[in-house]
Amino acid sequence: MGWTQAENEQWVAPEIVGGLSEMLVEDGSNVNFTCRAAYPVTWCTEKNFASEHHQELYEEGQPKPYVAILTIDPVNYLHVGYYTCLYNTTTNRLKKTCDIKDPQISSIYLYVQDLSHLLVSEAYGFFFPLTVNEPFVIPCKPTFPDVEVSLEKIQTNEEYDPREGFKKYFTHEDTDICLAKYLNLTEQAATNLCTKTLTKN
Repeated sequence: MGWTQAENEQWVAPEIVGGLSEMLVEDGSNVNFTCRAAYPVTWCTEKNFASEHHQELYEEGQPKPYVAILTIDPVNYLHVGYYTCLYNTTTNRLKKTCDIKDPQISSIYLYVQDLSHLLVSEAYGFFFPLTVNEPFVIPCKPTFPDVEVSLEKIQTNEEYDPREGFKKYFTHEDTDICLAKYLNLTEQAATNLCTKTLTKN
């Protein structure tokens, strides 16, 4: 089967070896993610740190001979997030995004236990231009699952996902505080919320 024809098929998602949806590692350790498929695959990350190393192999005779390996060494709290394996097609390369909702993409979420950093870096210093009464997400996320996370100003209809943050509805310009707690350790980060300015043509 030609590669051009294969690009147009409805493939199943690549296989991430181990079958885990998430992984927890210690700060300073190393991580290896391996992905296999019947066609060429690659790892997609939106971080691109110097500590990331990519390797792509072909293992003849295997039902899924194409292998992509991502090694991160050493790991720190900045590496917390999704890592996705996708088919190495022209279409995917042009997208330049790692859409975890794509049914032809497999993903794994990495947590890093770092007692010096309870919150991910995205929780700091972000200034959101928002539309009134529209939903938005504050990226108030823990670096590892045992961290308790909350917002100083709580809405009754807000939703929370530790991999995404708090989904709220914007009502007015304000500052919200993301609070994190683990044992006797605490951390907080401020998020400034502002109204989106509409430009008239």
